[in-house]
Amino acid sequence: MIALAALTGLRRGELWSLDPPNVQGGRIILRPGQTKSGKARVVPLPPDGMALVEDLPFSTTGHQLRKAFEAARKGIRREELRFHDLRHTYASLLAEAGETLTTVRDMLGTAR
Repeated sequence: MIALAALTGLRRGELWSLDPPNVQGGRIILRPGQTKSGKARVVPLPPDGMALVEDLPFSTTGHQLRKAFEAARKGIRREELRFHDLRHTYASLLAEAGETLTTVRDMLGTAR
C-alpha cells in the first residue's frame, strides 16, 4: 500500500476502498463515494503498480500499515515523514515528468 500510494497519490482511505473493479485498462477508477471530494477520478497506474493491485481488496490492517510505514521511515532515517507526504511525492514526480499543474491537481483530485 505504501508503494502504491507513492505511485498513484491515492489517499489512505482511497487505498482502503479499492477492489478489483476499480482497476481497468492500466488505470484506477475511483467512484464518487471513494474520494474525499465525492467526485469520480481516474488515476493512471504505472506498470510498476500493476503487481501491487493484484490481490485487492487489501487485507492489511491499519495497525499493520502504520507499523510498516514507521519501519520504512526509520529505515531511511526520515521519521518526520507522514503517510500523506506520499501524495506530495506523486505530485513531484508528475511535475518532474513535465505535467502541467492543472494535470497534477486533477490527478490528485484536489479542489479547484
